[in-house]
Amino acid sequence: MQNICNLFDIQRSLFLPLAGGIILICILVSIARARGISKYYDLSYGGYDDILPADVSVLSVDPATGHKKPLIDRAKIARRRKLFDAAFTTTLILFILAALSFNMMILFIGASSSGKEISIHGVIPYIFKSNTMEPTIMPNDLAYFQKFEGDYDVKIGDIILFEEGNIIYAERVVDKDKNVYQVDIDKYPPLSEPGAMIKSVKEETIRGIYSGRNRWLGVLILFANTIIGKLILLLLPAVLLFYHKPIMDKIFPENK
Repeated sequence: MQNICNLFDIQRSLFLPLAGGIILICILVSIARARGISKYYDLSYGGYDDILPADVSVLSVDPATGHKKPLIDRAKIARRRKLFDAAFTTTLILFILAALSFNMMILFIGASSSGKEISIHGVIPYIFKSNTMEPTIMPNDLAYFQKFEGDYDVKIGDIILFEEGNIIYAERVVDKDKNVYQVDIDKYPPLSEPGAMIKSVKEETIRGIYSGRNRWLGVLILFANTIIGKLILLLLPAVLLFYHKPIMDKIFPENK
């Protein structure tokens, strides 16, 4: 059977004496702090403003100067409410405008992903939905392709966006012969023979050259296409915009 007296044997361990000392110090500090705090009391708000008439104010007297001032500064509260109301409304409006702009961008990117690429300042955004180009481009990444108009020398190793049979593909250039390029994917499915999916691409079918990707923006765009995402980005801000006054009344109650 274990001997409880071993806990108090400092030759075995100093843990218990140290823990007891720390606890004792904490208790003494708490008592001293509590005695200090107990000397203070808050007169900033005692519920007077809810029961007194609007033309009656409760005054506090400064013991040092004898000056009197209102305990409840209604004008200050009104200014704070007005400022907060304006800031809240402005933030909601900006959020709604940003959400609308974001949804417009989603429509453009969705069009690019469905085979009708949209160029924004010379860049084609494209939601990549397969794992054929891992690890360079991961599934659900928002990939950026510089629009190709024949003014760029496509090199071996470049990832190109091209059209074949009304379908958009993104694959890596592995060889080229003048204006014809051999392209292949980076990651083959299991049990597939490497090189089995190499295809020839003519220069006139190339739509863009890969320039980068954004992992989280792609996930955010896919989330925004869901019902919950649309509710958060559009419906919720609109509801808050129309019902922000009750929220303000709850935060800054007015004297009736």
